[in-house]
Amino acid sequence: AGFDVTHSHGIWLCADPQTDATLPFEALKSSGRWPAQRRAKLAHDDPDRAFIWWMEARRAERRPEAARLRQRVQELFELAWPQRWNRVKSLAGVEVLRQGETWFDSNGHAGALLYGPYAPLPPGRHRLAVSLLLPDGMPADNAGAVDVVAGNECRVLAIRALDRSAVRTDGPFTCALEFELPATTFAVQIRVFAAEGVRLLARKAVTVEQAASVADMT
Repeated sequence: AGFDVTHSHGIWLCADPQTDATLPFEALKSSGRWPAQRRAKLAHDDPDRAFIWWMEARRAERRPEAARLRQRVQELFELAWPQRWNRVKSLAGVEVLRQGETWFDSNGHAGALLYGPYAPLPPGRHRLAVSLLLPDGMPADNAGAVDVVAGNECRVLAIRALDRSAVRTDGPFTCALEFELPATTFAVQIRVFAAEGVRLLARKAVTVEQAASVADMT
């Protein structure tokens, strides 16, 4: 990038230096094996095991290796992008494990079963999809709805009712919504709303297609 690192140190140790076992991210204890003071002290000379770190650098005389920098940023983007879209939450459901995967279970309660992750998307046509399940069948004409919204005002980009034509009752099914964005749009989220009295499950994961490059959003 054309900079020389002059100083770096860790601030908050989050991995055991001997075993690499992950330490609690938010545990602020004054006693025990890993009190806060010890974690801060050991982090100073071990930034690679620190969740929070500080780095200082100065601009060098050499030119930046632009191609290598773009390649590295793209590699990081491809690793982090799917994870970013899986940071979804629930208001109406509880987390359950199903065949090793985490799902939100409404247990018949109405409300936002899944929402998030308030992520940006570049211009173009996009497709967001979630996996749903009706383990007890479809006792009503409508199991809820799925929509995609953007911004603080929750501007609706796409919406689909979970009526009998859009669901399956013999196992998991996918609900996908497509929409067009004229420009880079921030705070995009997909929401799954469960109807009262219908047990609906949503897998805690979102599939997003189109945003293949970090350069698309710059």
